[in-house]
Formats: sequence, structure tokens, C-alpha cells
Amino acid sequence: MSDPALHDLAIAWRLTCFGVTVVFMALSLVAGAVWLFQKLETWRPTSKAAESPADQGPTVESGISPEVVAAISAALSASLGEHTRIHHIRYRRGAPEATWSREGRLSIMASHRLR
Repeated sequence: MSDPALHDLAIAWRLTCFGVTVVFMALSLVAGAVWLFQKLETWRPTSKAAESPADQGPTVESGISPEVVAAISAALSASLGEHTRIHHIRYRRGAPEATWSREGRLSIMASHRLR
């Protein structure tokens, strides 16, 4: 004669193992999809048409020296990785003092305590 409690325990273990297997299979499918999307995102064609704009270099506004362009390119390559491409370099137009005064106001407002 079999014990009904052991029968229920065996069913519970089978159900648990089946559930864990289903969850890990679903997670494996999600991980595979993420890996595939990452590979598709970084994939680039190797035709001559795709390489020609990179050979030209960035369009640079007049008045910016080649040394500054080289320094900007090196800094971006070091911080973002070797697969960076600069499209356009130009001077920022606008009053820099507006930025400093805005940051000062934000600093003063952040120093106040809220009650």
C-alpha cells in the first residue's frame, strides 16, 4: 500500500522540476535573442561604399586647427571605444556665462532644505 503523502510529494517534485526547466529554457531563449540583436546592431557591411565616408574624416568648421581635431578624435576614441566616428566639429555658439549662472542658481536652490 502506497502512502498518499509520498504520492503528492512526488507530483510536487515533478511539477517543480518541470517549472524550473521551463523557466531556464525561456531565459535561454531571451539571452539568445539579446545576443542576436547585439550582433545585428554592431554588424557593418564591408563594401567600399560604406568605407568611403570614414576615410574623408569629419567636416570641420574653419578656424579649428588640425591639432584640436586630432585631440578631440583621440579623446573620443579613448573614452567611447575604437568604433567611434566623428561627423562634424564646430564651435558652440552661445553665451558661456549663461551656463555658469544657471549652474550657480541650481547650486543655491539645491542647498536649501525642504520642510
